[in-house]
Amino acid sequence: KVSNWQHLVNASLSKHQVVFNITSMSFLLEFLSKYDFANQEIGNFVDKMDSYTSMVKYL
Repeated sequence: KVSNWQHLVNASLSKHQVVFNITSMSFLLEFLSKYDFANQEIGNFVDKMDSYTSMVKYL
């Protein structure tokens, strides 16, 4: 599944766009983390984004 994401990212985005998207998402998550959105849905979303950002480092 990770390799499919990597292929999709490579096909769809330039590295500059990826960096921009990761930076924006990191800012959003930091903003959200300042509030008490400690429900399962947010937790799952953050986990998915952590996996995504880790994968992008290998592009």
